[in-house]
Amino acid sequence: MRRQPLYDRAARSGGRPPHQSHQIGGAFALLSPRAFPTVNNFTNVLNQTSLAMIIAAGLTLAVVVGELDLSVGFAASLHGILVTGLIVSNKLPIPIAVLIVLAAGAFIGLVNGLIVTKVRVNSVIATLGVGTILTGLAFAYSAGVPIVAGVPEAFLQLSLGRWLYGIPNDIVVMVVIVGGLWVLVERTALGQEIQAVGGNPAAARLAGIDVDRIKILGFVISGTSAALTGILLASRLGEWHRQRGRQLPPDRLRSRVSRLRHTARRRVPRAWHLCRRAHHRLRLQRPQHLRGADLLAVHSARRHPHRRGGALEPRPLHRGKLKSMTDQTSATWNVHVIEFARSRQQRMAGLIHGAPFDEMHDLPFSFVLARCGTAIVLVDTGFMREGSGEAMSVKFDVPYWISPLRMLAEMGVGPDDVTDIVLSHAHFDHMGSIGKFPKARLHIQKREILSWHEAIALPREFGFLTEIINPDDLRAAFDAAVEHRLNLVDGDVDDLLPGLHVRLGQGHTMGQQFILIETARGRLVISGDCVYSRRNICGHDHSGVYLPLTNAIGAAWDQLKTIDRINKAIQGDLDRLIILHDADRWKGMAIVHEIDGFRIVRVS
Repeated sequence: MRRQPLYDRAARSGGRPPHQSHQIGGAFALLSPRAFPTVNNFTNVLNQTSLAMIIAAGLTLAVVVGELDLSVGFAASLHGILVTGLIVSNKLPIPIAVLIVLAAGAFIGLVNGLIVTKVRVNSVIATLGVGTILTGLAFAYSAGVPIVAGVPEAFLQLSLGRWLYGIPNDIVVMVVIVGGLWVLVERTALGQEIQAVGGNPAAARLAGIDVDRIKILGFVISGTSAALTGILLASRLGEWHRQRGRQLPPDRLRSRVSRLRHTARRRVPRAWHLCRRAHHRLRLQRPQHLRGADLLAVHSARRHPHRRGGALEPRPLHRGKLKSMTDQTSATWNVHVIEFARSRQQRMAGLIHGAPFDEMHDLPFSFVLARCGTAIVLVDTGFMREGSGEAMSVKFDVPYWISPLRMLAEMGVGPDDVTDIVLSHAHFDHMGSIGKFPKARLHIQKREILSWHEAIALPREFGFLTEIINPDDLRAAFDAAVEHRLNLVDGDVDDLLPGLHVRLGQGHTMGQQFILIETARGRLVISGDCVYSRRNICGHDHSGVYLPLTNAIGAAWDQLKTIDRINKAIQGDLDRLIILHDADRWKGMAIVHEIDGFRIVRVS
């Protein structure tokens, strides 16, 4: 059964969270209003859980790559004994002792990773075995005797101190570790590889990712976090015994890890089930976290891919060679939205079906600048207020305007620098300045450009169809065709440019297209005018019911199917959708420049 988007499930459940912890907290606050809902109590609770969060954060990396590390409790015990012994018995300076223990933690993680990836031992068995060895090492180092005397005050202050605005050090370290690992996984190319390996190792390997290296990295991070936890716990207690690290033993971790693994695996598709009962047949997989081409073609092995040695064999796709997915996804685009005009008091009911009649907005007009290497690409171009362009802006009451060329100059881009222009559709506000870019190659759907030639040739009674079309823009497109700079796109195309894909999206016009683009944030969708607002996808009351446009020449049926395709492309995550007429003016995105009230915002 297809999973519903998050907003849809929240709406159907009445917006209630799955856990009732807020009710429990409210009850305690009512029962003890002077003690429970206080800053001191909140700080104390957070401080008590900080070490568990640090070790869990590192463990999560091992879970995300599809493995388990049950040695962390044993490792924390050994590291606490080791750091205390190095400081008290061996008289090493505290920084040197801490660095040695952190390096030991990373080494233990490396050993775990090598056993799992090279020796091919199941991670549960491997890490439990390593944990048993670590327990023995802890006994051997301490001789079973607690280290209780001679711990310097400076070491105790590592955990008990409040060096930053009175906040306990453990909380500060926890925030840094958890935040840093979140940025690593969610906002870096390495993080995308980590998620890809956890989702589908076979597809990730075909995409050129070093799966073993990524898994070893997950174990190293997990081991290092266990070492850091052991150090802080020893500092907090001021002494160490071999049993201290057993506060997080494997039997307690099992239930937590199983829930973590369930959560992580829900985020990634189980694409390998398509290979069942296949013998040298072409199968299509959707490894979503690879952020690459929409479909990855593979050739099934004769043996079952779940079994050892049953690896997938690549299918020759082009002249006997595999069309590598890394070639398709190697392009990572930097994307900016450039606002160049705003209409005056646009009635939203004239744009979105069912919008309140009295809701008015100064609607922004924008286009997109995308750069990757030497490629400088525009998605749409805006329009110029000169000649027929001036008449169109007056006709549709767009009084606020700044030259798109001036806005591009703020980004260091001149008209001759633009290499390609991908046109979402042929309305005047989207392609009204294509003549200003003499070297750019234009990409537009064949159905779009030809349908407008046909519509203009109709009798005057059909004038409603071409009300937003400027014939001069079609002439400029014809001039580009004469110069062999016009590419007529036929339907959906992957890698129209490396890492940039187009999808046919009928409804608003007869041949509009929306754009999928690969960025450091993952795959983003530029909606063109297929979507005017998030409400087109989630509904006016967040019911999840799609809403069509009211200013379209196509059928509502086609519009809703296009909106559904966009929703599936963003996997229900509206933060991955770039709306060119966003009434909220791209709220939450970083403003790079603002000239005369018009914004340039950085998307990725």
